[in-house]
Amino acid sequence: MVVIVLLVANMVLRLIIGISLFISARRNNLINLYWLSALFLISFISQLFSPAFSGSPLASLPISIFIQNGAIIPGGFLIIAFIHSTFYVNKPSPVLEMTALHIMLSAIGLYGIIISPSPDKISRLTASLSVSLIVIWSWHFIISRNAYNAVATDASVGDWIKTRYKRMIAYTILTVISNAAISILWVVSAGNVNSALGGLLGLIALAATIVAVILQFLVWGAPESTLALHQRRRKDEETQQTASTIMQAVSAAISANSEISPMVAAYTLRTAIANFNGVGDSGDIEAQALKMGFDDWRKLLGSPEFEKMIAPLATRRNAAEALQGARQALLDRQSLFTMRAK
Repeated sequence: MVVIVLLVANMVLRLIIGISLFISARRNNLINLYWLSALFLISFISQLFSPAFSGSPLASLPISIFIQNGAIIPGGFLIIAFIHSTFYVNKPSPVLEMTALHIMLSAIGLYGIIISPSPDKISRLTASLSVSLIVIWSWHFIISRNAYNAVATDASVGDWIKTRYKRMIAYTILTVISNAAISILWVVSAGNVNSALGGLLGLIALAATIVAVILQFLVWGAPESTLALHQRRRKDEETQQTASTIMQAVSAAISANSEISPMVAAYTLRTAIANFNGVGDSGDIEAQALKMGFDDWRKLLGSPEFEKMIAPLATRRNAAEALQGARQALLDRQSLFTMRAK
C-alpha cells in the first residue's frame, strides 16, 4: 500500500512539473523547457500503464509493458534535446554521439522486450534501456556541475538561481542511482523484487526516484513563493542581478580582449542595448536587459550595428577579439537564461 501511495505521488508530481514547465516555456519563450515538459508528461502517461496498478484497466492491456518500458526511448531523446539546447547553443556538443548511443541501446532494449518469455517482458537485454539513461543523466550531471561552478563565486548571480543549480545536480545524481539499481535488478534477477537482493535494489530505485522527483518539483514545478522560501524577499532583486551578470560578463570580455577600458566597454554595451530595444534612460535599459533572452543577446552581439560601435574603439584585430570574447562570455552563461525562468 505504501508503495502504491508513493507511486501515485510520483505520478502527480510529474504531471504538475510537466504542466508548470509548459507554462514557463510559453511565458519565457524557452524551447528547451518544452522538451523537458514533454519528458515529464510522457513519464506520467507511461506510469498509468504500470503493472503496479494491477486493478487498473490500462495496466492489464497487452501493450502496457511496451508502453511503460518503451517510454524510456522518447524520454531519452527529450533529455538529450534539453541538455543540448540549454548548455550547448552555438557550442561544440556530443549530441550526435549521445543520440547514436541512445538509439543503439534502445534497439537492444526493445529486442530484449520482444524476445523475453516472461509476462513482464523483462530480460537482461532490457537493462540496456536503463544503461542508456545512466549515460545521458551522467552527462547532464557533468554539464550542470560545470555550469554551477562557473557562477558559484559570482556575487551578481542570485542565490535562488544557485540553489536551482544545486538541486539540479542532486536530482541528476539520484536519477543515475535509480537507473543503475534498475539495471542491476534487471540483469541479476530479471526484475524480480521478491528476492532479498531484488527487494533491496527495488527499494533503492524507488527511494532515489521519489527524492529526485521532489527535487525536480522544487526546481521546476513549485510555486514561486516556495521555490526558495528563505530567499523569496530577495528573488526579484536577484533576478535583476542576473541580467546585470550578463551585462558585466560581456563588457568585461570586451575590455579583456582589447585596449577598450572597462568603463567604455560597459557604456558601449548599454548604448547598444538601448539602440537594440529602442529605449533611452538607464532605468529602461536595465528593464530591457532583464527581458532579453539568449537569442536577443546573440542577435545583439552579432549585429553589424554592434560591430560598428566596437570597431572605432580598438584596432581591427583587437575589435574582432573583443567581439569574439563578448560572444563567448554569453555562450558560457547561456544556462542562466533557463535557470532564472519563472
